[in-house]
Amino acid sequence: MTEHEYTDTYYYKKVEKERQSKQKQDGMKKSLYRIVSVLVAVIGSICFLLAALLYLFSNIIDMIASVYRWISSCILTLQNTVSKKDRSNKKTASTCEETNLKIS
Repeated sequence: MTEHEYTDTYYYKKVEKERQSKQKQDGMKKSLYRIVSVLVAVIGSICFLLAALLYLFSNIIDMIASVYRWISSCILTLQNTVSKKDRSNKKTASTCEETNLKIS
């Protein structure tokens, strides 16, 4: 092997090693980019699902609150109706007593 061939072979091996090293680094960069993109996609999906669940639960809580308000308004209406009937019964009773007193 001549000195020229030896230099060419050495240079070729050196260039080949550099090329392989660069390919390895590029491959690691690509895999790192893939990992990061997958992580971002997963985190984004989780955030979206959490937001959707929060919206759903807030709607359910609003529905429960409206049902509670409706029930409480019904109870108040019934209480008012009953108290009005009690008042009218008391008035009727007092007028009956007055009438009985006048008669006797």
